Amino acid sequence: MKPEIVRVPALRGAQWLLLSCKTFWRRPWIFALLILLQVACGKLPSYFLPDPRVLAMVLAPFFALAVMLAASQVDAGQRAGPATQLMTTGRRRLLTLLTLGALYALNDFGMEMAKAWLLDPANIGQPPNLKTLFLAASGSIALYAVLSLFLMLSPGLVHWYDVSLPQALLLSAGASLRNWRAFLLFGLLWGGVCGAALLVATAFLMRAGVTGNALTATLMGPILIWIITLMISNFFILRDCFAARSPARADTDA
Repeated sequence: MKPEIVRVPALRGAQWLLLSCKTFWRRPWIFALLILLQVACGKLPSYFLPDPRVLAMVLAPFFALAVMLAASQVDAGQRAGPATQLMTTGRRRLLTLLTLGALYALNDFGMEMAKAWLLDPANIGQPPNLKTLFLAASGSIALYAVLSLFLMLSPGLVHWYDVSLPQALLLSAGASLRNWRAFLLFGLLWGGVCGAALLVATAFLMRAGVTGNALTATLMGPILIWIITLMISNFFILRDCFAARSPARADTDA
């Protein structure tokens, strides 16, 4: 049965952020392990691959789904074991996730090519200046935001609702656009509150004399928590925006 997109109130965006933070602190070790494993998969291939980001991007949907599975289990009060569900997700769904990972890689490659073209003096007729750098950064962020509408919920839709990849991409974008007010509020709170907290922490550490590599290492933990809360929230967004079969019920049926 094709999942039906549900319209949610705008204030649900704040609830998504609160639930994701609450879920993280209930089982912080499992989410920290998942994000560190993803970072390792992006770093280790650099020893034998010319561009390790390709493998990291291909595996990105699997890590996104693993975080969503862990969030669903923690929210249901179960023991978190996302690896078990990933291994039993089925061959067809695994192939679909691999194809989705290839789209992640193409997305990353396309943005890098666009930035390289915009910053190439041969194309813009002059060396890059502050305006060019701002336009390149703004264009990359805008392109990433648009493509994220198609990609953010797709792993969960493939796993829980058993839809094809084109359907997952369209449903993900459709849910984002239909509930744009809730998504906008969530984005403002996630980026604003967490970003402000990071800026305050950075200013405090610099005032205390922590700079350079020490500052980067100290802030790495909060930055990873900031990222993982966004990945956790995808489960609650998926659960609230689709009516045919909730992820929590799908886990119970399995």
